Amino acid sequence: MLILTHTAAGAAIGALIPDGPVDNVVGLTLGVASHYLLDKVPHWENWLGKEVEGFPSGTPLKQLPKITLISLFLDGFLAIGFLVFVMSFIGEAGPFWKSTIFWAASGAVLPDIVDNAPVIREITIKLPFVSRSRAFHERNHIAKGQVKKYGYWTGLFSQLIVITMAVWILFGR
Repeated sequence: MLILTHTAAGAAIGALIPDGPVDNVVGLTLGVASHYLLDKVPHWENWLGKEVEGFPSGTPLKQLPKITLISLFLDGFLAIGFLVFVMSFIGEAGPFWKSTIFWAASGAVLPDIVDNAPVIREITIKLPFVSRSRAFHERNHIAKGQVKKYGYWTGLFSQLIVITMAVWILFGR
């Protein structure tokens, strides 16, 4: 699933969590849980860290198709922009790191960052908890064959539904 989709869903979850002594921990935890649930929905994504058409997992960034890298950076830029917009419009007062919206959105993208960002993956790959988390992520993720089976438009439509629902939760309540 796209970074933007996970970020939007996480931000919406964070907005629904009532203030309390552990609201940021709850937000982070529910954000991570939302990631695994959304990865079961038919979707398409940037396959960085996974097999990209003809490029095995672990291929250096320089060797990946430019369109893959461009779409990845555009997706990340849009996700960060979305989160900044949401937090400036409806975020809690105070620094961003005290915001439940921030922590829930961060939790929602955390599994992909740990598993797929090349620099972080090299650092974390040997940690036992991370390797178990990565195995769970792979087992829980929609299979690449299913992504092709459902097609581009189904994958796009499912993500547009998630983003639309998140925007409605964030701004339409």
